[in-house]
Order: sequence, then C-alpha cells, then structure tokens
Amino acid sequence: MSLFGVFDGHNGYRGSLYVREMLLHNIASSLEEETSLAEVQSAIQQAYVKTDQDFISLGVRDGCCVVTVAVSPSFIIAANAGDSRAVLAVKAEEEGEEMGGEVRAIDLTEDHKPGRPDEQARIEAAGGFVVELGVPRVMGYLAVSRAIGDAELKQFVIAEPEIHVKPREPQAQRFVLLATDGLWDVMSSQEAVEFVWKKWEEKDHGAEELVREAYRLGSYDNICVMV
Repeated sequence: MSLFGVFDGHNGYRGSLYVREMLLHNIASSLEEETSLAEVQSAIQQAYVKTDQDFISLGVRDGCCVVTVAVSPSFIIAANAGDSRAVLAVKAEEEGEEMGGEVRAIDLTEDHKPGRPDEQARIEAAGGFVVELGVPRVMGYLAVSRAIGDAELKQFVIAEPEIHVKPREPQAQRFVLLATDGLWDVMSSQEAVEFVWKKWEEKDHGAEELVREAYRLGSYDNICVMV
C-alpha cells in the first residue's frame, strides 16, 4: 500500500509541518502487511484523531487541513479533514457518458466548509454558530469546519476524517489529484483533471503547471498539488 497526502496549514506553519511528519507515520505504524479494508479505514481514522490530540498537547494554536489517499492493489481509500480535496480522473468513455474530453473527474472527498448543511448542523448542535463574513466561518472566525489542530475551536472543528473507498480499476482510472483549496478556489475538479491530462499526454505529470495556472487565474491562497 502507498500513502499520499497534502497538508494545508493555517494560523501558522507548525501545523502543516507536524502533520506532514506524523500523520502518515501514525497510519503506517498501526497497519500490518495483511490488513483488511475495514482495518485500514479504522487505522486512518484513528491516526487522524491521534495526530490531532498529540499536536494539541504541544500547546500551539495552529491548524492544518488534510487530505490523504491510500492506494492498494484493490482499493483507493481517500480521507479528509478540511477543504483540501482528492479527485480521481477516469476515462470518460468508461463512464458511459458523451463528453468532449477524454477524462472525467470523480471527487473522492467532499470539502468540509462551515456552510455545508450537515457540517453547520453539527457545529450548532455542539453549541457553536456559523456566520457569513465573506465566506461562512465557524464562530465568525475559521473558514473550515474540520481540521487537525485549532485547539481553541476544537469543540466545533473536529479532526475526525470522512473516508471514501473506490475499487481499483486500472483500465479505467488515469490518476488521482490531491490539492489544497488554493486550487479549488479557481478551478473545478473537472477543469483541473482535464488540465493535468493534457500535460500527461505531453509526458509531464502536470502538478507544477497546475499550480502556475491557479496563480494565473487569480488564486491568492497557498497552493499545493500532487498527482
């Protein structure tokens, strides 16, 4: 199994550095070579929570949005806490749809924004509130509803990931794209995978060019992309 992740810190740099070092280690350390799908999902969930607890115990205020993808011979297992996103690119014709492009984007994760109805309901049930200040914000402050860290908002901004599983279909699946919200602020999932696929056909993995394209389109947030 291979593990990949993108880590988007906020309110400081320490969250992303810590999570980069520890999260995948915490996932891997709890897995055996022969592990069921259910055990992998459980290990990922526990690792997110443990990483959050360990980071908060350091007494810092930083936070970090996280998206990870575990790839085995049989499954693609995506997990996220925050608004970084994982997208799977598949052959368009394999989906039975008439499309102009050669690839179709399938979101492997759903962004954790405070304005998402289920997330807002969860926050309000915990005694918090969401207010619109340019974008929906938890307690009028944070623009994501899940993350590792953010100790002062931990009652509302949980680290528990949502996990989604896709079977591996090597003949239909082209690549997985992971990126921070600096990309998704200016491009849709479909636009991003089409851009990468054009670069892929030119023997370029497309990640660096996709970052440059996001800047060209006016993204003012930090941008990290992995293909």
